[in-house]
Amino acid sequence: MPSVFDSISQLGPAGLVVEALVATASAIGLLLAFILLRRAIRSRYFRRLNRRTLEIRHNWEKIIGGVILPETWFNDRLTRNIVECMLLDRLEVASAEEIEPLHQCLRFSGLLDARIHEARLWRGWRRRQALLSLGRMRVPEGISALAEALDDPSEEIRVAGIRGLGRVELPKAAEPILEHLTQGQFNVPTSVVQSALLGCFRTQPSLMLPHVHQADDRVRPLLARVLSEVATPGLDGDLLLLTSDPIAEVRASAARALAEAKPPFTLSALTGLAADEEWFVRLRAVIAIGRLHEPRAIPVLLQTLGDRNR
Repeated sequence: MPSVFDSISQLGPAGLVVEALVATASAIGLLLAFILLRRAIRSRYFRRLNRRTLEIRHNWEKIIGGVILPETWFNDRLTRNIVECMLLDRLEVASAEEIEPLHQCLRFSGLLDARIHEARLWRGWRRRQALLSLGRMRVPEGISALAEALDDPSEEIRVAGIRGLGRVELPKAAEPILEHLTQGQFNVPTSVVQSALLGCFRTQPSLMLPHVHQADDRVRPLLARVLSEVATPGLDGDLLLLTSDPIAEVRASAARALAEAKPPFTLSALTGLAADEEWFVRLRAVIAIGRLHEPRAIPVLLQTLGDRNR
């Protein structure tokens, strides 16, 4: 009795068309089966995720306080990821009183140690994710692991390490970045480095001044821009020295920093910068003078009206 394939082969050229149609229908059927199977698996996963999230929300205070021991949930990968994500999200908006209990939970539960281990051991996107999570934890214990990433041959890993150090928001986290900057070992976007340094010195801008003065001509403009961004009222130090710096970009940043810090000599220093040889330094100085809101600054502003770059 002839088989189906024998019958098709007897059709000649038309048999090839039939075979192509059968193969296409089979491929479409397999694709549809794969899509349905994938949707079923994802649906089951998200149901588990939602159910577990509700359970964790219900017992959140007990988890933070250690009443529910980490041994009961740490080894469950799904539960561990949910707890870590909730802790990191909470740290983003937590008040000063809430931060310490959250940090204690990270340490006591083993989440911090696990991320430090992953940041050193894993490679590729897994290491990048571990570095970013470690930075979001904002604990000094993670600085060394983040600093090791700055020597990685992959630019993505180096960028993740720099961003992680910036998220720690401690001046100590800036030390590895500044060390690599001074040694000229960085091959990453300047904006990433600047953003990380802003995070590190935002709460203590006075610690940035010594680094600006000690930096060479290649690095000093970048550090001066960071200082101008983080400057706060009361910052004095040696800002006056920056107004006479040979690099115009540093002088422009000094004008912006003076407008924020407002030391006693601000108006006289900005008056000198308003007559600088570089137009963008003069522009920055005039903007800074305007932000002082002092009547004594009016004659200086009137003199600058004749500047062709105004």
